[in-house]
Amino acid sequence: MSDTALPDEIISEILSPALKVSDDVFSDTSEVSPFANFSVSTSAYLLVCKSWLRVATPPLYHTVIIRSKAQAKALSLALSKNKQLGRFIKKLRVEGGYGEPMHVIMRCAPNITDIFLSLEIYSSDSTSGLCKGLRLINPTRLILRDVHDKPLENKSLSQLLDAMYELIPKQWDHLRVFHCPYVNATEHALVAILPLIKSKRLRTLFVPNIDAVAWSYVVFEDSPLEVIHIDNFDAKDDSLDDPLFDKYPALRDLVKFPADASFGGDTFPVIAPASNPLFVPLENTPAAAQDAIWDRVLYFAMANRKHGADDLPRAALLTVSKTFHRVGLPHYCADMILRHSTDVKKLGSIVLKYGWLGPKLRTLVFDYLESLLDCDYDSEDGSRGWALKLLSRTSGLVRFGPAIEPNPSHTGCFVFGATISWDGFEALAKCAGANLQEFSTRVASRRKPRISSTVFNDFTALRTLRWICHAEFTDIRAASVDALANLEELWITEEADGSVLSVLSRMKLQSLRRFFHVTRYTSCIEFLRAHGSKLTEVGILAQELSTPGFDVYSLCPHLHTIAFIVESGAKHVPAIKDILPRQTAPSLSKIIMEPPELMTPLHKDKERIAAWDIFFANFQSKKLPNLREIEFKCFTWPTTERDIAKNCWVRWAEGLVSQNINLLDRTGTKWRSRLK
Repeated sequence: MSDTALPDEIISEILSPALKVSDDVFSDTSEVSPFANFSVSTSAYLLVCKSWLRVATPPLYHTVIIRSKAQAKALSLALSKNKQLGRFIKKLRVEGGYGEPMHVIMRCAPNITDIFLSLEIYSSDSTSGLCKGLRLINPTRLILRDVHDKPLENKSLSQLLDAMYELIPKQWDHLRVFHCPYVNATEHALVAILPLIKSKRLRTLFVPNIDAVAWSYVVFEDSPLEVIHIDNFDAKDDSLDDPLFDKYPALRDLVKFPADASFGGDTFPVIAPASNPLFVPLENTPAAAQDAIWDRVLYFAMANRKHGADDLPRAALLTVSKTFHRVGLPHYCADMILRHSTDVKKLGSIVLKYGWLGPKLRTLVFDYLESLLDCDYDSEDGSRGWALKLLSRTSGLVRFGPAIEPNPSHTGCFVFGATISWDGFEALAKCAGANLQEFSTRVASRRKPRISSTVFNDFTALRTLRWICHAEFTDIRAASVDALANLEELWITEEADGSVLSVLSRMKLQSLRRFFHVTRYTSCIEFLRAHGSKLTEVGILAQELSTPGFDVYSLCPHLHTIAFIVESGAKHVPAIKDILPRQTAPSLSKIIMEPPELMTPLHKDKERIAAWDIFFANFQSKKLPNLREIEFKCFTWPTTERDIAKNCWVRWAEGLVSQNINLLDRTGTKWRSRLK
């Protein structure tokens, strides 16, 4: 061994956080398993060196999670070849049946103290090995997981329940702790927990919520219960005034709430009474120093947290004193969410009252489903004109747009968002153009359908522009060629008139790197000819690929990411000849497919599956030597062995592995092949 090798104790401390499975995660009975992830297995740590293998083996086997037949088979083979490994197993989580290998695993693991069993057993599962294995252990804790909405009924599940009915009262005499998954005392629930009722040995009971305490205490009344843990409790929704607590006074002493339980309202530390009731903080400190100190305090209490005009908790801080109001108001108004046109009037009146406040506003965002920021048209609530007054005074704005980031495949999010008039847009350009970095708001030009392009000259700091406006520019050459010099990302949406691309095509746009063209009514060929050489990421409608003379790869030779917006239906699956370049594109590393949300799950649409089968079967990456990822924004990976087996996305992902390409779901998670 090298003289520089670390002692085993230090290696153990280093590896312990990575190998340890917390008890909360191990006992989690959520619908989606917390172990349904696609990261590299922790067993990879054992391959680093012999020292890590020796030190990491016991903690790796301490808690074992089995989620597939292949995992069960692999573990049974490992334990059969090395009898010592099974002795390390103390906690075993079994999320299915998994056949005969379960018998081998439990036979080789005599020291199991905690066992997790799932009753989500389908008829295709085999529980024979699990039932035989349960006879070989004597755990102290049992955790059950079950399907609540529609419990399953089949021979394999009945076999497992029968085994529990036989073993728990007679053979599992060490069992003292039970995690009950049932909220209500249904017939199915009582059948599942009947053997635990008969055993009369339970001392610790875990229940899902306060509603489960009543019936579970009654059914386990003959057991020597010492504590009943409630997994989830919130005093805002749950009540402790249950008649059962009056009937059984001892029950109150048994119930224990989770450490993070909320009992309504905010909790504050107990503050001792002041020794001097007339004490004034910073009384003898210069006014400038006082303002500087309170400015930092109120910054952390208010700033950088987007909130609405009706956010009473933060607004209450402004009423503490005149100093708090003067110093705190800029922080309170710095980042605002406007949820309705009435919010515009509220904020506008504040800005008009305190003229110095307007330049302090940094962010104005809105709830795009509900708000209306309109300053040209009549309004029943009397907010007409307030937006124009507001936008004429907010010279410090950095961001103006929706609270939710737009998705290129859902152009509706642009249409139904807030709206400002063209007058408001011009006012914003003149007032905040030197500071504004992001603009993503719909501009209505009902009164000025033909407008001047010189408005873009004022946006000297703009980095992101999502153009949502149907106005036609009459003077295409009026805007300066040096306008929008800092623009990095440009979106042209379905409402846009083609003249805006003509205007932008004349500009230099030396900083532009990302371009999304989300409209079927105009062509972007002219724009890509002018700026394609600068672009590294492009998003276009897939149907544009079939336009004569349109070759996005030759127009944009330095692309590393391209997104195709695909319409729903089998007929709209893009043709391979359009997706793949005619010439080699060495820079492209990622393709994104943006189909709209599918109302009908893909696995139920045979015609669409067949169309995508053809797509993936013919996909060849010879002209894309550095392509490593294809991301689809319309699905997430299945999380159970049963769903994985019948999932078409898994099949397509496995097919791309041979080309060294990863298939990613909507969360950006790539598929990792499982044991087979």
